[in-house]
Formats: sequence, C-alpha cells, structure tokens
Amino acid sequence: MGYFLSGPCYTEPVRWWRTPGYLLWSALAATLWCSPNAGAQLSIEAVRSRAALPLSAAPTAAAPAIGEARALRGLSLLQEAHAAAARGHRSLTYGEAQTAIFSYTDNLEYDGTRGVYAAYSEVFVPGTGRSGGTYKEHGDANGDGYVDSGGMNVEHTWPQSFFKKRLPMKSDLHHLMPTFMHPNGMRGRLPFGTVSGGDADYGTRSGARRGGGVFEPPDSAKGRVARCVLYFYVRYLGTNILPRDFVESFWNSKIELMLAWNRAYPPSEFERWRNDRVQEVQGNRNPFVDEPSLADQIGADAFRLSAGFSAYAKSPIQPRR
Repeated sequence: MGYFLSGPCYTEPVRWWRTPGYLLWSALAATLWCSPNAGAQLSIEAVRSRAALPLSAAPTAAAPAIGEARALRGLSLLQEAHAAAARGHRSLTYGEAQTAIFSYTDNLEYDGTRGVYAAYSEVFVPGTGRSGGTYKEHGDANGDGYVDSGGMNVEHTWPQSFFKKRLPMKSDLHHLMPTFMHPNGMRGRLPFGTVSGGDADYGTRSGARRGGGVFEPPDSAKGRVARCVLYFYVRYLGTNILPRDFVESFWNSKIELMLAWNRAYPPSEFERWRNDRVQEVQGNRNPFVDEPSLADQIGADAFRLSAGFSAYAKSPIQPRR
C-alpha cells in the first residue's frame, strides 16, 4: 500500500538527471509541505515514476536577493552576496535552532501525518517532537546496516569543528539539515565529493556514500548541500571558519563540484519554502536558493581566492538578537 500526499503540495524534485534536451525527475523520496485542509491526493507510487520534462520546465530562480548587483561579477558580487546573506540575521541559540528544525522548518506532512525526512537517507519518520531523538529509525530503513535507535540529529554541512562551534555559525539554520545519527557520523567533517564505486566503505540505499576521503550525498541532497556550503562561506566571509590545513582539501578543490551540483540540482519548491520559513525564524535568506545563478556569476576563482581568509570582508559579522 502506498502513502498518499495531501495537496495542494509543494513537491521537491529530489532527483534530476540531465539528458539531451530533458531533465528526468524521480520523486523517490519527494520532500514536501502539504496543506492539511486540502483534499487532493497523489499516490507516492505515481510520484516515484520518472517523467521526462522539457528543460524549460525546470524550476526557475525566484526574485533576485541582490537586486542591482546582478550586473556585478567576481569579488564585487561576492561582497554583495555577503551583505545580502547577513541582512536581517538574528542569532539563535543552538537549542532554538534544533527546535526550529524538528518542529517547524523541516517538519512536513504526509497524508495527514507530520514528520521529518532524514536528508542523507530519504526516510520519512512521523512525529511532531521538538528534538531529533523522537525521530527514530524503524529497523534498517535506510539500508546502511545500522539501526539509528537514537533517532536524528543535526548535520552541519560546514563542520562545526572548523569554526570551534561558535555562534551564530553553529546555529545558522541555512546550513543545517536533519539526518540520522549514523550517516551524520560517517560523514564527520569529510568534504563533499564524488565517490568512485570501488572506493565506497559505507553507503545507504538512497545513494549516500563514503570513500576516498570524501562523502557523497544522495542526488536528492546534492543541490541543497551545495547551496548550504556556498551560503555558509559567503555569509561568514572574513571570519575564521576554515583551518588553513583544510583550505585546499575541503574547499578550494571542491568549489567547481559545488557549482556543478548547484546547476544540476536546482532549488526545489521545498527548498524555497524552507528558505521562507528560516527567514521567519532567523531573519535572513540564502541568496543561492533565491537566485542559484548567483554562484556562477561569482565564479570559482572568486570563491577560491579568499578561502579561509579575511582579506575580502567589509565588516565583522554582527547578527542581531
């Protein structure tokens, strides 16, 4: 028996494959927000099927977050993106951030049942709890050979050890995601990358893999992960967020891949909806969700030039409470 998704819904195209002239969509684990009062329903089996869509039907960028800065390129645009990402930011405690994730920004509804998706596992766990421990894995649902009886925790896409767990970085919702504890631990502070088939020493049924010194998220999370780390780098430009020993392995060598994932897996309706909800809680937006083309306008060279250093920041980061 399939699950049913109440509508009208904002559905997340969780897997996109580029083919000549088409994008292929599989919503194997479509993450979505649905109105509990609406009557339309869609079987998840129907959503799982792959449908060919013209390239023109791919999600389009929302209204620009940078405004007149669109004509800029490179470091000048990087500075404008830095200002845009900081605008309105209110610092949260880590407890506030965790509560927001599990009870609001990432809490969805399936057929009248609320719950949270584990980002690396593509597993929906029903619940309305305010902490990750209430969202336990039932059996080995993600197929990684481990049962997360402790539930979910919060993944820091930019490892918190790199910035010594300081606020507001640790609690910044725009780079946090709910995940089961074991996949989160398997990733640790590895950079994101592509794992060759023979190198994988860990994997989930969804396609998340670890091997060769990198962690590869499933296709459903690649675009989101890329926009998380691009946001984090730009938001905290000029602060000590990356030890020098990791500048090349974690960031410089991975920028091109993050830009490629950002292009190949554009923001879904869920990701845009979440951006709105995070703004309600935290006050600021992720400009790469609003306007994903911004990343390529800035360009890899501009991201690479200032990796881990403070030379290009206009001012200290001072989020307001």
